[in-house]
Amino acid sequence: MLFSWRLFSCLIMALIITTCHQNPVNERNLIDDFWFWNPELREYAEQRMESAKSKLYTIRDVKKLQAQFKNIQELESFEPTIEIVFARDLIGDCKSAAVLGKWSLRQIGIESRFVDLYGNDVKPHRITMSNDNSIMISNWEVRDITPELWQNEVLSIFSYVPYTRIKE
Repeated sequence: MLFSWRLFSCLIMALIITTCHQNPVNERNLIDDFWFWNPELREYAEQRMESAKSKLYTIRDVKKLQAQFKNIQELESFEPTIEIVFARDLIGDCKSAAVLGKWSLRQIGIESRFVDLYGNDVKPHRITMSNDNSIMISNWEVRDITPELWQNEVLSIFSYVPYTRIKE
C-alpha cells in the first residue's frame, strides 16, 4: 500500500514538472478556445463585418464605427482577430480597438500599422497609426495628427500616463 502511494505521488510530481515547463495557454489557444466555446458567433461576426464594411466610405464613417467600441480590461491579453472583435460586439482592450481601427482604415483605402506605447511601471498601450502618420486611433477615438511631429504629439496626448517610448 505504501509503495503504491509513493509510486502514485511520484507519477503526479513527474506530470506536474513536465507540464510546468510548457505554457499551456498561448495566444493561438485563446483564439481557438474562443471559437470552440462560441461557434455560433462566427456567422454573427461575419454578418456584422459585412454590415460595417458596407457603411465605411470616409474617415467620418471610421470615427462613427470606432466610437461604438467599448474598452474593458482583459483577464488574458491576446492578439484578437477582427472576427473576434466583431463577435464580441466591439468590446475589448486597446489591442482589440487597434485591430478594429486598422481594419476600418483599410476599408477606406488607408494603410496603417500598430504602435505600442511604453513607460516605466505602466501597462503598454496599443494604438493604430496611419502609414502617413496623419491619423491616430486609440480605443474609441480617432484623431488627426501632425505627421512631422507625430511621436511628440502622441506622447503629449497620453501625458496623463507616463509613456516614454514608442515602438512600431
